Amino acid sequence: MRVTVETVLSTAEAGQFYPAYAAGFDALRTQAAARHLLTDDEFAAEMADPRIEKYVARTADGTPIALTTLATDIAAIPWISPDYYRSRYPDANLLFLGYTVVRPQTRGTGALAAMAERIEERLIAAKAVVGFDICSWNDEHGVGRHIKAMFHKAGTVGPVDRQTYYVADFRHPKSEITVTTLAENPDLAAQIPGLLESQWPAFLLAGRAAGHGVNLAELLLDNPGHQSMLVRGDELIGAALSLPLPGEAYPHGWDGAIRAAAANTENRTDQVFALTITTRENGLAGRLIQALKQSAAQAGARRLILPVRPARKADYPLTPMPAFLNWRTEHGEMFDPGLQLHARHGAELIGITDPATTFTGTVAEWEKWLDLPLPESGDYVIPGGLAPLTVNLAADEGVYSEQSIWMRYRL
Repeated sequence: MRVTVETVLSTAEAGQFYPAYAAGFDALRTQAAARHLLTDDEFAAEMADPRIEKYVARTADGTPIALTTLATDIAAIPWISPDYYRSRYPDANLLFLGYTVVRPQTRGTGALAAMAERIEERLIAAKAVVGFDICSWNDEHGVGRHIKAMFHKAGTVGPVDRQTYYVADFRHPKSEITVTTLAENPDLAAQIPGLLESQWPAFLLAGRAAGHGVNLAELLLDNPGHQSMLVRGDELIGAALSLPLPGEAYPHGWDGAIRAAAANTENRTDQVFALTITTRENGLAGRLIQALKQSAAQAGARRLILPVRPARKADYPLTPMPAFLNWRTEHGEMFDPGLQLHARHGAELIGITDPATTFTGTVAEWEKWLDLPLPESGDYVIPGGLAPLTVNLAADEGVYSEQSIWMRYRL
């Protein structure tokens, strides 16, 4: 057996390889989203393209039995971007490895190994950077499992890019999302606890709010027009809960705002305090922000204030809130996505709430809420917590306090 390197393969020999090529790639017609199988004419064009080397394994009498393609000009590969590779390897000799075909009746003859050895010699001699592509199915079930072994003499080998094919299925479209209020649809109140439980850490809902001592659920139900809802059909998928406040002074934190709302027996609406914006799906919070601003303005409020809970802070519970608030992304935006969202909708940053919101519970209650043993007194970093939990076994108590960020919309 010998391996020849040819720039053009005769029409007759190309025709001998195409049935084996088509059979070998047939499975990918249903396993890969992108088309991998060349037509007869496309295959013949590649066999006649001198920019693509053909490594042909032949029997002693010259009969072609296996083929591998290697493009010496990456512009010969129509489905890749030459500029992508040239920008990343500007001084390299760039080649692109194509496909391998072995005629079925000659498998097991060593043709694959012979071609691989010849191509490896070519790549090493040329000090080449060689690209190749594999669909995800082949990567997981086929040749992808042997990449490192195949290129064991390369300095490095690994993926450089990935393309993902998506499908949006509109055969059974979801119902349109509509905005409403609890005043318009009071039956939605029964779904609010489930919505909050699906998105909030358990201790924020179950822990005793030591800072305000107010029946919050009752207070919200007493102000149904301030509770904006997103619904799809009969399902609640988002809620923005708020309360009217008298005066223009900033309350003493989240707890202070709730106390002030509970004491607002005249139902004055100089400003509106938004407790939370919670959604089951991404990309919906902006609609609730607009609904909050609209309902607050219609009620006569001059501003909407929010003690935003920066959820990203849970990744940095030991970092002081002032330091976290000063962090910026590479684009100069605030580090927390929730703060970013409000800023993009026109909110002004006011500062850190003081004092913090406080929740308490027994040690057993905290262990249940966290699904975490608390074997000794001290501070604990907890899932979803913006700050540590302080546990006192002797007092049988856990105390958790967190700060929020005041933001303001002028209406």
